[in-house]
Amino acid sequence: MQALGTNIALLSSRKREPLFTIKPSSGLSFIDPGELWAFRDLLLSLAWRDIKVRYRQTYLGAVWVLLQPLMGAAVFSVVFHQVARLSAPAGIPYFVVSYCSLMGWNLFSTVLTKSSNSLVSNSHLISKIYFPRIYLPLSAVLSSCIDFFLSLTLLILIMLFCGVPLTSQLIALPFWSFLTVLLATGVGLQAGALMVSYRDVQHILPVALQLLFYASPVGFTLADALTRVPARWSLFFCLNPLSALLEGFRLSVLGVGQLPLPLVLYSSIFCFATFVIGLISFRHLERKFADVI
Repeated sequence: MQALGTNIALLSSRKREPLFTIKPSSGLSFIDPGELWAFRDLLLSLAWRDIKVRYRQTYLGAVWVLLQPLMGAAVFSVVFHQVARLSAPAGIPYFVVSYCSLMGWNLFSTVLTKSSNSLVSNSHLISKIYFPRIYLPLSAVLSSCIDFFLSLTLLILIMLFCGVPLTSQLIALPFWSFLTVLLATGVGLQAGALMVSYRDVQHILPVALQLLFYASPVGFTLADALTRVPARWSLFFCLNPLSALLEGFRLSVLGVGQLPLPLVLYSSIFCFATFVIGLISFRHLERKFADVI
């Protein structure tokens, strides 16, 4: 008995090494692919939770995703087609052109808004448990892409009903959708990381999005914008990466519009650069999330 008590005392006196130690990153660090793979199930769980919470206690449920671009396209058809007398390409109703543009804009604005608010809205998780923080904005991106696929399905049905043919250029739609998600995610990562410490970003972002909406060719084509606005504003439309992205949506889905190669290259580089900068900024500020949120 005495020997047993001695062994127990020796075991209890030994310093137990932790199985897993969490340390803040130092300097510029990138995402660990192995860590993301280990928590891969969490991404789907967070995205599914976001979808269920969004439509909880609603009568129409996911139909709200379809009503938003439908009502917006109806308003644009009245304002820009009936009042401003902007014409649509031959054989394509202006409603279809507006819906296609709004589909691209809604993808950008939804991804940006949800990804930027994902950290603050899940502060209770960040301050209590450890997991890859980037999965919060990425889950918002995933749920937004599901909304986009629903809107795209409805657009195809509307085109078939109106007799608008589907062209082979539709295969380019994933490219423009990818660039749009990349741009919105990059801005959302930066805005979300800053919002943890500076809640003013939460109030500035909707105003900035509204201004960007009116400064982008959503209700009209890029050609109409360049021909109808003063020459000093033409450069702004060309520097706005959303101009090429929205025109790309119309070109790939409806087969209308023109996109110069330099504008495509500029928008592509801008989207990739914005995503990389957002990723680096997120990783740099991530170490302080649990302390200040």
